[in-house]
Amino acid sequence: MPVVPEFRTLIVDVEATHLKADFGLIIAAGLMTLPPHWVDSDGKIIKTWLSTMESLLRKEPVSLPDSKLLAKWGIQIFRIDDDIDAFKRDNTNDKSVLERLFHELNKAQIVLGYNTERFDLKFLRSRAAFWGIPFPVGFYHGDIYTAVRRVFTLHSKSLDSVAAHLGLSLKTPIRPHIWLDALNVSERGKQARDYIAAHLIFDLLTTAYVYKCVWRNVRLRQVTI
Repeated sequence: MPVVPEFRTLIVDVEATHLKADFGLIIAAGLMTLPPHWVDSDGKIIKTWLSTMESLLRKEPVSLPDSKLLAKWGIQIFRIDDDIDAFKRDNTNDKSVLERLFHELNKAQIVLGYNTERFDLKFLRSRAAFWGIPFPVGFYHGDIYTAVRRVFTLHSKSLDSVAAHLGLSLKTPIRPHIWLDALNVSERGKQARDYIAAHLIFDLLTTAYVYKCVWRNVRLRQVTI
């Protein structure tokens, strides 16, 4: 019996200080590995995970899941302050985030995201060009946002609105000032980056939920140079 190759499918999301990569940089980037047959899984599982994240996000200061829980969810987070000493020396250097993220993307066959065609991939390409880092190519990319725009007519195509339409009632508070504090090297800055990381985890889980509902409509294209 022939061996069927396993495809590594990732969801990617980026949190940045600005929408334009020549004015901003990456605070954190996240990946979520979708296990085989994810689209056939019970939606109650992802709702339970999201409920856990919602409660953590509402704490002051925010709490983050431990490494075992993140591993169970298949989530990896790459932060600009993972090497805190390097961050304190240069708090605008996001090169390491890109290098570690690209290492994982280079091992993926399929990369998914929400509005990744218009924002995340372009932002990553732009920051990679700034640092002279090769952008990963060869994987197939599917933008869930593009699929939603094509098949749904809703008052808003935001991730939260689409998830709510598909039966997910959870929401996380958005605190715009957090992004202004993100590059601060003090404790206030760390709390801001923790919040952004928690928000990133919540968005990865939400994107996975939406993908489970609309995967048949997501079109894949190969990413080239």
